[in-house]
Amino acid sequence: MVLQSVEKMIEQMEKDKSVALLKNEYLTKYLVVGYDIEGRNWSRHIRLSSASTPDGIRRNITEAELANLRGYGDRERSNAKRNRFREKLIRMGAMFLSQSLYLLPLKVIRNEQGNELDITGAEEWLKAWGADEDVNIHVMGFSLESTRSIEGVSKAFKKILTDRFEEMEKHLESAHNKLLDLENQVAQDQTKTIRGIHRIVEAIDKQTLDAQELINRYSDDEDEAKRNQFNLTKLVALKEKIAQTYATIVAMKERQRNDS
Repeated sequence: MVLQSVEKMIEQMEKDKSVALLKNEYLTKYLVVGYDIEGRNWSRHIRLSSASTPDGIRRNITEAELANLRGYGDRERSNAKRNRFREKLIRMGAMFLSQSLYLLPLKVIRNEQGNELDITGAEEWLKAWGADEDVNIHVMGFSLESTRSIEGVSKAFKKILTDRFEEMEKHLESAHNKLLDLENQVAQDQTKTIRGIHRIVEAIDKQTLDAQELINRYSDDEDEAKRNQFNLTKLVALKEKIAQTYATIVAMKERQRNDS
């Protein structure tokens, strides 16, 4: 599965001539990351004591019962948790191979101090992170040797990041336009509520920080990060515009309350 997925990725990039690599963008070492979202919550067979069962019979707890004990209650909640974890993994820079298998360049995995890790250190860090998320992570080192494979997968990773940041830019532009519309509505209607918009701004701040952190991990230094094609400066500028518009709306509502 891994080799087939990587080969498909290489073949796609051989047809795509839009991506050019700088010397430092050739990546050779990766981690294949698989996970069991059930981890602590579903995978373990927990046996109830006879005293805890009405019929006095020892038995394995059912999946639904375990979900209730863990606070999920249904499969949909487990799926939602799986999707949230996938999103976190993707924000780290992971490349999709299958529904539960991702390719993560070693270069983008850093510890809390921002230091690069070797494969052993990265594996330990990922497993510890998964444990904090109640997810059982399986990791395998993966090195590319041939020029073709190194170039193909490196280009795929660069294209994925480029596309991701273009999508983020569109998302920020859309969010800013919505806030501008809200600003006009508040100016025209003093009864217009702005409840909850602070959460939108907080989410945008986090997305931009995620983008900046990923670029800084991928690039070797801050200057290089600013030069790359991910247009981090555009994202930061959009975030600042959103913050300014938000501040204007809050100040407008405050004036309206004082005048009423």
